[in-house]
Amino acid sequence: MALNKCDFLSEEEIAEKTKLLKEKVKAEVYPISAIAGQGVETVLRKLNQIVKKAKEKEKKEQKAEEKE
Repeated sequence: MALNKCDFLSEEEIAEKTKLLKEKVKAEVYPISAIAGQGVETVLRKLNQIVKKAKEKEKKEQKAEEKE
């Protein structure tokens, strides 16, 4: 989950909004500013990790099905 437009917020506001959103969605929240590029690289790295893990899981499941 990304909290966008953080370039318009103070550090205190970012921390408060991030905490509240994290509690609501029960997931990691990444504050970003897409227009300024702040935090975007972090989100992309995390997304890349998630995709890699999903692909690895899928491969393992396919191998397990092939053995059956």
